[in-house]
Amino acid sequence: MATSWYVFDVSAKEDEIKRIEKEAYEPSFWDDPKRAQTHMQRLTRLKETVQTWRELEEQGNSLLELVDLSLGEEDASLEKQLSQEAESFFRVLEDKE
Repeated sequence: MATSWYVFDVSAKEDEIKRIEKEAYEPSFWDDPKRAQTHMQRLTRLKETVQTWRELEEQGNSLLELVDLSLGEEDASLEKQLSQEAESFFRVLEDKE
């Protein structure tokens, strides 16, 4: 069973992506098509996972910036935007759980 730190270790997943991509350039990689296919499927899943978490990271950073802005100003449009982006962020996060 994977521990939670491993599940969210995006850097380790990025390292694994690089490793698989490097292996895929070796001519012998394709000698065993079934093994190669399994590795390429793993690569696809890793890339999707990393992309999702990096996008969530960016969205979270944007939310923090909006919080900072909204604390400094009493602008209803910022509060509305913050609320909408927070809902979107948590919806995606719940979906990924």
